[in-house]
Amino acid sequence: LLENLQQFDVELADFFITLAATGMVLYLLLAALCAPLVGVVMESAYKLRKKVFYDKCGLQITQVGVLVGALLFIFVGGGIAALLYLSRPELFQAPIHWTPIRPYAIPYAPPLAALLVLFIYLFTWNPLKKLRSLHISLGLLAVLICLAILFTGFLLLGTIQEPFLTLIIWSAPLSVMQALWLDFLESPTLWMSAGYAIAFGLAACGSLSQLWLIAHRDKADYGRDYYAFAMRHCARIALFFTIAATALAGGIFWRMRQSVPLEFLQPQDPGILLISGGLPLSCCLIWLCIVKSDTPLRHKPGAFFSFFFLFIALCAHLMLFFSTFPMM
Repeated sequence: LLENLQQFDVELADFFITLAATGMVLYLLLAALCAPLVGVVMESAYKLRKKVFYDKCGLQITQVGVLVGALLFIFVGGGIAALLYLSRPELFQAPIHWTPIRPYAIPYAPPLAALLVLFIYLFTWNPLKKLRSLHISLGLLAVLICLAILFTGFLLLGTIQEPFLTLIIWSAPLSVMQALWLDFLESPTLWMSAGYAIAFGLAACGSLSQLWLIAHRDKADYGRDYYAFAMRHCARIALFFTIAATALAGGIFWRMRQSVPLEFLQPQDPGILLISGGLPLSCCLIWLCIVKSDTPLRHKPGAFFSFFFLFIALCAHLMLFFSTFPMM
């Protein structure tokens, strides 16, 4: 890895800053996209079991998704718009014509739609108590939009290797997306990557939700028994899906190594491999302690450490990809 960075005159500090920023945005983005799925499942469990703890936990997990999604849209979307303004100021001068700015504005529509539906889903949680089926249907709509955004992102990864598709995607989006979807179905690595993204997003959602529960323990006092239940439940989510994501990461890494010709295959740093597998295992041990504890709220340091360990593990997984393929 260091040899690659030196070969292409990339400063080590710049590389790690970029890696950390990318990892954190990806961590929060996946958590926000998967939070509605957890919220809907929890609300459905409440409807079936009539246990109010499921309802309150689903509400708080949905709050996490809405807050993180809104912050990401403001800061990341606003940052991209600011960079666009600096590079193409003529697009922002009056009168604004839709045609030149359309390719830059269209990508903002799906996340805006997801946020809008999520806001409605969250703020109608209590008003629609007597219409649970309708409210769950609204949540499922939010889930479908979020998953569509996630899968569309993976489909568009195909345009990285085929720049020509980027040029024609705005003129014939349906045809291009259909071709990319067929390529996606034929590539086990891509659909394993999509599975990894969903599994990691659910794990990150469980981890973030524990921090949210700790921060709101005094602001929304639902009782000690509820917070013990919610902490254990979020820890179970994080534990199960971290194991799934780590297993999928191993499968993806193995397939990537198999796809690279031997003469281009980069030697793998054992330290990155150790971090990639060891830190998720450390997180799982912490969450297992929370699940088995009679007083899970006393494990606040463990919840904070597991959040950062999982983030570092994601960065290590990104480094595995970086170090597997030679820089072009």
